[in-house]
Amino acid sequence: MHIMSIVLIVSSLLNLIIGIVVFSLNKKNKINQFLALTFLFIAIYNFSGAFYRDAMTESSVSLWAIVANISGIFIAPAFFYFTVFFPYQKYKLTKLHNLVAAITSLGVIVFSFYWIEGAKLVEPTLSSGNAINDNLPARVYFLIFILAFSILNYFNLFTKLIEAKEFAKKQLTFVTFGSLPFAIIGSIIGGILPYWNMDYFYLSPLSTSVFALVVAYFLFIYPKRT
Repeated sequence: MHIMSIVLIVSSLLNLIIGIVVFSLNKKNKINQFLALTFLFIAIYNFSGAFYRDAMTESSVSLWAIVANISGIFIAPAFFYFTVFFPYQKYKLTKLHNLVAAITSLGVIVFSFYWIEGAKLVEPTLSSGNAINDNLPARVYFLIFILAFSILNYFNLFTKLIEAKEFAKKQLTFVTFGSLPFAIIGSIIGGILPYWNMDYFYLSPLSTSVFALVVAYFLFIYPKRT
């Protein structure tokens, strides 16, 4: 197994452990619940990415690519629900909001099974590995889905940041601006760059890991140091 795949697996285990810790800190708190869910999807994204890049058959490449795709894309809606409740709930989600989120998420799963038109085995290197040939309609749907939820996520954070005061404002500032660069990098590498080049695609799971760790730090560790 290539060293980059091992790094992805270690990152996966780290995210899983942190997710469990976050959830156990307050199991009934929706902030903890949805942040833990975000960590879970990131853990699966890293784990499946490791086996995707090192798979030995075309069928296993396709299988791990589907798992990586679904888990990676679902990071955005999981984080969306986190931003709705962090650090306080500004508006109430209606049944229509949840229905739209559920239907569009179901679309990701459906499209994922029609996404792959073929797979090719590539000797793993530090920046690249196995790759898949995908169809354009599915890739466009995934990109729109990620961008839509990402915009909503930071819209939620920025609108609260504008009106927040004292400690909440400071916490929102660090979470928003600390996570935003890595959210952008992860979206570009995982959602846009594959249109032209699959090299460096494996940096996307690692970028999402840093993104989540930044959020967790400023949510749970930073307050105890101030």
